[in-house]
Amino acid sequence: MNAPFMEADGEAINARAVFVAPYPEHVAELGEIAMLDAFEIGDNPDEWDRYTAEAIEGAAVYLVLPEEVRPSVSKQDLVRALSRFTREHGASLAIVDNYNVLGSAGYFETSAEAVEKAIPAADWLKATRKNLGRWAPVMLDDCDPSTRTEYLIKGVLPARGIAIVFGDSGCGKTFAVSDMAFHIAEGEDWRGLRTQRRGVMWIAAEAPEGMKKRLFALRQRKRFKDRPTPFAMFPIAPDLRTGAADRKELVEAITQTAQGFDDPVGLIVIDTLAQVLNGGSDVTMEDMGAVLANAREIERATGALVLLVHHSGHAEKDRMRGHSSLHAAADAVLSVKADPETKLRTISLAKLKDGEAGTSWSFELEQVKLGTDEDGDPITTCLVNPRDDVPLTPPKPSRRAASQGEIDRNFVLETLRDVISKSGGKPPSSVTTCRHKSEVVTRDAWRDACYSRGFRADDRDAARRSAFWRASSTLYNDGLAIEDGGFVSLGRQK
Repeated sequence: MNAPFMEADGEAINARAVFVAPYPEHVAELGEIAMLDAFEIGDNPDEWDRYTAEAIEGAAVYLVLPEEVRPSVSKQDLVRALSRFTREHGASLAIVDNYNVLGSAGYFETSAEAVEKAIPAADWLKATRKNLGRWAPVMLDDCDPSTRTEYLIKGVLPARGIAIVFGDSGCGKTFAVSDMAFHIAEGEDWRGLRTQRRGVMWIAAEAPEGMKKRLFALRQRKRFKDRPTPFAMFPIAPDLRTGAADRKELVEAITQTAQGFDDPVGLIVIDTLAQVLNGGSDVTMEDMGAVLANAREIERATGALVLLVHHSGHAEKDRMRGHSSLHAAADAVLSVKADPETKLRTISLAKLKDGEAGTSWSFELEQVKLGTDEDGDPITTCLVNPRDDVPLTPPKPSRRAASQGEIDRNFVLETLRDVISKSGGKPPSSVTTCRHKSEVVTRDAWRDACYSRGFRADDRDAARRSAFWRASSTLYNDGLAIEDGGFVSLGRQK
């Protein structure tokens, strides 16, 4: 082929429907329909020139499958590569199976049939996506999860979103997270699970000097000594509680630092959550909502997973400290525990959105010597030593895992208590059901407070309204809240 796209007479065109074919004779009947060399897809799927991308953008693309292909390029390679390429450029893909290679009735059997449907399909697709902008739909026939990378550690950490790793002080959670981050940066399997090699940005908001020693020890374990590891640490505690200024500066610093990486940034670790609350001791639900909102903005700006290292509760060690909105907002939650007798530690997957939780891994901390100080005393740190030889017996939970409905109910109940304590007032005389000695707020104020604090923030408006209605109805049925005439008060207390 002499040009990426051409008409039958050899002149380039801006096609609404694009046909990809291995040989000119396969699309001879197509007339003024663009085509390109399909073999180029399989040989260099990542190196098509920009003109190819521009021509495919938003078009309806049809792959004419050959009866035979080059030995180095399989039919599956052609389909897989073009599927990814069209998806990245907002195009649709169908197969023109002249030779019934795939043996599927779901594909066009002839090029002529495909041409008949191609132009209106392309017009509709381009107009829809252009007019709807960021609301452009993903079509069912375009969905192909088999070729997408959806994880940093398969089955443990997703490629994007918010993750939380929590545990009691001294349990080894920072060591566990740094071990996972190191495997991601090196692109090496973690505990037998595949990773995607990505750049790591570590926000050492707590004990940056100690983190430097851990990174030095990890460097000694590098498998590829001559290959730079895309791992950077920021020894600073940004304020993600009170404003957006630090968030914007952090994103800019990450963006500039990433320019020196060979791999895109995939993981941003914030260690710890408490330190980016600007040292606040009296943390409210609004404060936690602000931190979560800033974390989401960092994720959107960088395209990376934001992982928050957090402490467990003061009384309930099986739960993370703070408001239930944390667990609800996270896409993945892991807990770290240490056995005081055996010193064996366990990291457990407590939640994985669109995945299966419940898996645990054992490890111990191995002390390593880094050198000596000016007094001749040893400088040491610890590294994770996997203990896959230790059979794990899942501990009996002190209480069953909370369902999403329970999480929602607890969220709206805590919000109601907080709103009433801050802005509640006496009910009007027309209200008889609410206890007159109790303070009340309007149902609308209660609902708006839940939304502002991140209740089901990732859901569509209709789904969020339904979730609030279900949660509030449960509180009414249990007698924990009372509504009358649009006013709400607390009912009996737990």
